Order: sequence, then C-alpha cells, then structure tokens
Amino acid sequence: GLFARKAGAVEGFTYSDGVKALGYKWDAAKLDAWIKDPKAVVAGTKMSFPGVKDDKDRADLVAYLKVASTGVAQ
Repeated sequence: GLFARKAGAVEGFTYSDGVKALGYKWDAAKLDAWIKDPKAVVAGTKMSFPGVKDDKDRADLVAYLKVASTGVAQ
C-alpha cells in the first residue's frame, strides 16, 4: 500500500516533522528521490538510511515496491 499513500501517514509510526509535512502521496518519482537520498528530500529526517546511489538498483527497487504495493508492474 505504499504507492499513492500519503507520506508520513502510517498510524503508530513516529515520523519526523519534515516527513509529516511533505504533503504528497508516494509515486515512482518521489520514491526514487527518497531512496536516492532521504536527507536531500527532508532535511532533519530521523532516517539513518544513506540511500541507494545506483540508478538501476533504485529503478529495480521502485519497480518491486510498485508491484508489491499495487500488483501492477508498469
């Protein structure tokens, strides 16, 4: 359920104020940017994940998340 879900909206998870304030729903482009460098998307995020720099690896990960989330490949 990640695709089209509002960022920072899963009940019971403690998000940083920056993530809660994003105000958008996740799509492929936004996920790609986040996975590449979360701190560039949200300064002060609590996430310690350094990001995935390789373009193909990110594209594969976003594609996987889309299928897992929606059941639709493209």
